Amino acid sequence: MTSLYVLFGAVLVMLAGLAGLLLWHKYVRPILDDRADGRDVIDHRTEDERDPAAWLDQLADGEQRRRGDDR
Repeated sequence: MTSLYVLFGAVLVMLAGLAGLLLWHKYVRPILDDRADGRDVIDHRTEDERDPAAWLDQLADGEQRRRGDDR
């Protein structure tokens, strides 16, 4: 009977390890990858992408292209 408890405990430890690996790959690793790339953890944009002046310039360029202006 004791060996059955040991076997059951070993299975529980393996399942907990697999659950830990799943959580690591799903949640922790993407956060670390974003930080390594210089991206913000919350909105996943780089510092250049968060620059409002650059965003306004891109918006103005897109508006000019939409209207067909070549200025």
